[in-house]
Amino acid sequence: MSWFSPAARILLLVGGAASIATLHSPSPHRLAASALGLLVVMALVRPDLKKLARRALLGIGVVVMFVLPLLASGQNEQAALLGARSLLALSLALTLADTLRLDEVGPGLAALGLPCKLASVVAAALTQVGLLRETGERVVLARRLRGARGVSVGPDVVAALLVRSAERAERMSLAADLRGRDIRRAAKRARLMPRDGLALAPALAAALVLHLS
Repeated sequence: MSWFSPAARILLLVGGAASIATLHSPSPHRLAASALGLLVVMALVRPDLKKLARRALLGIGVVVMFVLPLLASGQNEQAALLGARSLLALSLALTLADTLRLDEVGPGLAALGLPCKLASVVAAALTQVGLLRETGERVVLARRLRGARGVSVGPDVVAALLVRSAERAERMSLAADLRGRDIRRAAKRARLMPRDGLALAPALAAALVLHLS
């Protein structure tokens, strides 16, 4: 997959995951076709399955939160279809994300038309996921020391983490610019190439068949 440009790989990631996640009626045969497509992609990418499973834990937790109300109301079939669709989309996104280096994300996004400044900030934010987790743990510990009870991670904690992450990413992006990084020049190397059609055309055809069949 590294033979294709970063812009093409980002398109495959976003488009593939969105194609599965937006299935209007995720019938079993459509989910089976999606699963087959996922297996083909995994065979081509050959991701580290242990690392893939670790990255998927948070996403699986979110999926479970959406599925539980349906199970509680007795809509077992709908819950199963929603859960399967979400897990397939998540697995495809994480598998394709494994083909992208962090230093390819910003230029790839810029090559697809995202403003260079925003692309730079998004790329900087992705480099600090581990740091964000550590910051969250410190915030939760501080709340407990102040006597907080019940669920320690609430909307206020998540909001605080997002604000801190955005501020830190903006500082990192500015520092990189001051050191002479030119994301526009990198974006030219990451732009779509004619050979990308070998991956994008079959992916587009598969998405159309999936939605129109």
